[in-house]
Amino acid sequence: MNQPKVQVSCVLKDDNRVLMIRRVKKKAHTYMQLIPAGGHVELGESLREAVVREMAEETGVQMIEPQLIGVITFISDVDGSHNVCFMHWSEAYTGNVETREPDKVVPEWTKRDELTTNVDIPFYYREFFKQYERNDNHFVNCTVKFIENGEINVFFD
Repeated sequence: MNQPKVQVSCVLKDDNRVLMIRRVKKKAHTYMQLIPAGGHVELGESLREAVVREMAEETGVQMIEPQLIGVITFISDVDGSHNVCFMHWSEAYTGNVETREPDKVVPEWTKRDELTTNVDIPFYYREFFKQYERNDNHFVNCTVKFIENGEINVFFD
């Protein structure tokens, strides 16, 4: 197994909608699904710097005061990867939403109340947001395990 990698993700809230990205890169396992914007933390970056940078790179908006809401650990028996993702919310931003990486992702607003029901959002993210709501919007620790037979297991601590 490779060494764990650190990732950040963020969902931007604006009134009754949230900004996510639709993965249009064909080789991605989340192809054509809605996922939080994000990516890997670069050497020397803080989590906050990384999540602000990733959101700007993928959506064109500059987040203000992202809030850490949980951690999702992704472990894959399929490819031997192990990623620890620090999930954020943000309600404040500047700039306009634009497609900056059209070969990879397209920003898309969706209804805020559909975060736990929209079938375009992978079920493990829907489960994470359900748990966040059940915890009265308090920190959530989650593990998503990808099994070789195609099964995906979700656990909460």
